[in-house]
Amino acid sequence: MKNFMGFFEVQRRVFGHCSRCHNFFRLSDAQVSQKKKFKEDWLDQLKKQEASVERAEERMWARENGVRERARKAGRLEAQRLVKKADNVFAPLKLAAQDAKPLFNPVNYLVIQGMHKFTYKGITFLDSKKPARERTVQKSIARCISQGKTDWVTVRVDQKGELSIQ
Repeated sequence: MKNFMGFFEVQRRVFGHCSRCHNFFRLSDAQVSQKKKFKEDWLDQLKKQEASVERAEERMWARENGVRERARKAGRLEAQRLVKKADNVFAPLKLAAQDAKPLFNPVNYLVIQGMHKFTYKGITFLDSKKPARERTVQKSIARCISQGKTDWVTVRVDQKGELSIQ
């Protein structure tokens, strides 16, 4: 090892002069080159094989990601199909179950159509058929809406729990 390091130490003491830029340099800092390529050796071949394997891996990962994305989309569509098949409340009315907010009183659901896609199209009050005495509440809500007796109020709750109406 000592002889090996000694070789590099000697190279550091040998100087050269560049005929192009006229600068001095150490032989140990020189980068030897020639116009034609050096003959390929085992290390060059190994690097080419490594690069080839890396490119193959990248192609494999790209294909795998494509397969995963297609499987994810297919799974999502299948889940939506199964939900629609099992959903006997919202699907027959062409409403998305994820747009529904349960209220239960005075009506079962408030459906904000398109909410899951952030494309709001309307609001639907959805309720099951009630006994005659409870239908008066449904009718009065419907009458208020049809007569335009509606209002929008924003209520904010601050960090102390106090309400402010805006």
